[in-house]
Amino acid sequence: MNEDINNNISHSNEQKEDRVDNPLEEKYRKAKADYYRHVLRKRDDDLINKIQKIPDDWNNYSETRKSENLIISDSQKKRLTDIKKRKSWELKFESLNIFFLINIEETVLSCLNYRYLSSEELGESIESANHITTEFGSNITNFKHLLLSLAKRSVSDLYYMIISFRKYYYKQGFIFEKDFISFCDDSIKIINEYRKNMTMVLQFSETRNNLALLFPKSSNTIGWKMDEIAVKKYFEDKEEPERYQIINELKKRVREAIFFKKKLTVDHEYMRYYYNEHDGKVYRYNFITEALKTKLHENQITPEVFERFENIRNSFLEIKRDFDIKGILEFGPEGFTYIETLEFIYKCCKIIEFFYLRSMKYESLQTLRTETLYSIEHEYFSYKS
Repeated sequence: MNEDINNNISHSNEQKEDRVDNPLEEKYRKAKADYYRHVLRKRDDDLINKIQKIPDDWNNYSETRKSENLIISDSQKKRLTDIKKRKSWELKFESLNIFFLINIEETVLSCLNYRYLSSEELGESIESANHITTEFGSNITNFKHLLLSLAKRSVSDLYYMIISFRKYYYKQGFIFEKDFISFCDDSIKIINEYRKNMTMVLQFSETRNNLALLFPKSSNTIGWKMDEIAVKKYFEDKEEPERYQIINELKKRVREAIFFKKKLTVDHEYMRYYYNEHDGKVYRYNFITEALKTKLHENQITPEVFERFENIRNSFLEIKRDFDIKGILEFGPEGFTYIETLEFIYKCCKIIEFFYLRSMKYESLQTLRTETLYSIEHEYFSYKS
């Protein structure tokens, strides 16, 4: 059973190596895996060894230990038997569900951070959420205890992540019995939305590649300029129906990209909130570190235990610093971050503007400028300057 627990922890952290999009994430995962293998496994071994010393049959135990003059009262026997049953059940329950819980947590965070996830990983996470939902009804108390236990041992932060998720997205508190399943449903929605958004990003990339020759490099502030002669020729080479088809397609891409830009803003703000040092993940890591430091001074833990956990905390703080330095501009999927999405919208709008001017569609031109172009242009240049 102990091997099952530790294998599930290791599996959930090692199977997603293709998720890791920078060395800091990889360092963080390795620090956690190191802590799980060398610290938590030893704790589980110690617990199991203690449990195994409690006999299943007290009659046989009494017969074999008569010569030791060891007297255990009936009430003590009952208490020890109850402890063994409870701890055995807890370990079994943990071994059966820990992978699914960690899998949900890791996948939701990866989706909200726009890391690469394969179709297989996304499907597996949906299965994890469905499994937990199915098992939850008859095990509400057990799941709550397990999530708090995993949080206390820094195996999983899912319990507190759900609290922050409810506060940020729903502006509501967290009632475990009612809201945990709601979060499992939300996690499936997040995964499906991630799939949709990443498909949309592929379409953005295709459109951007098709328009690349119309925006040659330049030495100006933004690093490029629209080649009006090339754009003019681009439209002149096409029949009128095809020109309008191109414009309608660009307008569609602009609407989708504006929606995506807003989604990036919301998700970035959530991650800032979830990470924060006041009541977020940084706070929890700092709190546990201080508690372990006290235990270290009192010789309740070894220096090795403290050092391994501090490696987790320090590697996460590096991720947090990198996240803060990059800010919203570099947030998003590789190749289509917030600033790249903003630039894409701006370029599309400039082509549509050029077409409306050449076609004397002044009403459409004014609508484009007042509703979209001017605000996008202002935001883009404010960042570039």
